[in-house]
Amino acid sequence: MKKNVTIRAFSLVVASVVLSGAVVFAAVTGSPYEILKKATLDAMTYHNVTMEGQMTLTINGIIEEELKFRCVAGENACLEYDSDENGDISSDKYSYAGRGLNIRPLYVAEDGFPWYRADIWPGEFVPNSRYFVIDAQERHAAAMRFLELAIDALVGDLKNNVTMSSENEIRVIRGTLAERQVPELLKAGLDLLAEEVAAPLYKTKKVSFDGKEYVYEDTCIAKKTKTVTTYKVIVSRPLTSEEDAALKNAGMIDLNVTWIDDAYYVVETPERRVSEDTAPATRADYDDVEPLNRPMQSLAVDYVHWEGEIDANGNMLTMDIGGIIKATDILGDINVCEIKFTVDFSDIGTSRPVCPIPGAEQLLTPVYAKTHFGNEYMTVFFTLNQDGSINTDSITKDPGRG
Repeated sequence: MKKNVTIRAFSLVVASVVLSGAVVFAAVTGSPYEILKKATLDAMTYHNVTMEGQMTLTINGIIEEELKFRCVAGENACLEYDSDENGDISSDKYSYAGRGLNIRPLYVAEDGFPWYRADIWPGEFVPNSRYFVIDAQERHAAAMRFLELAIDALVGDLKNNVTMSSENEIRVIRGTLAERQVPELLKAGLDLLAEEVAAPLYKTKKVSFDGKEYVYEDTCIAKKTKTVTTYKVIVSRPLTSEEDAALKNAGMIDLNVTWIDDAYYVVETPERRVSEDTAPATRADYDDVEPLNRPMQSLAVDYVHWEGEIDANGNMLTMDIGGIIKATDILGDINVCEIKFTVDFSDIGTSRPVCPIPGAEQLLTPVYAKTHFGNEYMTVFFTLNQDGSINTDSITKDPGRG
C-alpha cells in the first residue's frame, strides 16, 4: 500500500518534536525528562541489540503507508529485514553487513533463480543500519553534549503533562503535547521544515516521437510558478535485451541513454532546449500530485504522545510515539497527517547477527576478489545451491548473467 508520499519528511517532524523535548518533561536532575533523554540517546547507540517495530502514516483518515522493520545489530555485523509490498517483514528482503562484506538479494531471473549482490573490500565493519544515528564512540563527545544542551534549551521550563510509574523495576514514562504547548523555537524549526518539504515539483511529458526524434516537455512547479521547458533529442536505437538487463541490475552502463515509451534508447545527439515558458501555477497543475508532495505553506503540531519503558539499568525496552500534524499546502488545503511509530528493543548486549548465506563470509573475502578478479575492491553477483550456500560457478562481476 505504498504511495509516493513524503513519509520521511513528516517522520522527521514528529521525531524532532519528540526528541527535542517537546513531550514536556521537567528538566531537572533525576527527573523523568533526564531519564528519558539519557535512555533515548543511549538507545541510538546500541550495538548488540534486536529492534522490531512498525511505522504507519495516515493522511486525512486513510492509511497511505505502513511498514514493519527488524534489525539485528552486533559489534561487527548488522542484519536488517525489510517489509514487502504488504508491509510485512520478508525473509527474502534483507541487507547484511559484516567486516569488509555487504550482501543483499538482487533480483529473480527469468529462469526462476534468485541472484544476490556482494560488495567486498579490505577494511573494517561499516554499519548499514538506517536505525543507528550516533556512533557509540561519539556518545560522550563534545558534539553530543552540545546536542543535549540544545534539546534542554528547546524544552525550556515546560513541566506539565508527564507521568512516571514503576513496576518490577520497569519505569514507564508517558507524556503528551498539545499545539499550544509547542515552544516558539520549535515552531520556527517547523517553519524551516515546511520550506524543506516545499521542494520544486518536476513533471516530464512526451510531445512526439517518430522513432528518431524525441520531443518532450519538462515542467517545474516552484511554489506558485510553473516553468515549461521543451527539449529535443535524437536517438539511434533501443537497447538490446542484454544491455537492458545490465542497466536494470547494475544501475548504469557505458552508454548515453534516454527513456521513451517504457524503453531505453541510445542517444545519438544530446538533447537541446527548444523553448521555455513561465506562467502562474494553477490548482489543475496539482491534480495528479499526492497531497504531501505539494509545496507546503505551514506545518503545525496538533498532538504528540510518547510512551517508553526503561529497565533498572536505564535501557530503553519499548518506544511508542504518535503524532498528528496539520500540513497546509500553498493551495490552502489542510491535510491531517498522523504518524504512529513503535519499536521494541530486545537481547540488549547479547544480539549476534548471523549472515543468512552459510559460508559467504569465509568465501567472499578481499583475497578471493583479488585472486579471481584482480581487485580487492569488488562487487560480485551469484546464485545459491539447493542447500543455501553460494554456487561458486555462478560468481560473476556481470549482473546481466543469468
